[in-house]
Amino acid sequence: MHETARRTKQRCGQVFRHAIGLGIDCRDVTPDLRGLLEPPTVRRHASLTNPSDVGRLLVAIDQYDGRPTAEFALQLAPLVFVRPSELRQASGARSTSKQSCGQGIPWTPDKGRIVCSWESRE
Repeated sequence: MHETARRTKQRCGQVFRHAIGLGIDCRDVTPDLRGLLEPPTVRRHASLTNPSDVGRLLVAIDQYDGRPTAEFALQLAPLVFVRPSELRQASGARSTSKQSCGQGIPWTPDKGRIVCSWESRE
């Protein structure tokens, strides 16, 4: 909830600054709200620092047996070192590269995401 309020305040400030830039007679009231919103709580996420823990994770990923897309994403994640949300939102290269969908399987863009030929279209 705090994040939504912070982003809303930020967007309102952008709208006010845009209006001022257009010459509309108004003022940005968002600085008056400074200190009203609580700062977001910082959460530390777990990390693997022991090499044997990393090895166990890689073995667990290799033994995962689930949906092909989840299995592929798990196998790809350690190779590209991105956050899971960044990997989910990746759109892939917009080319006909056979490597785009892994295993030399051609891909087709569908609803803003990559759909491989083995994946059922929902």
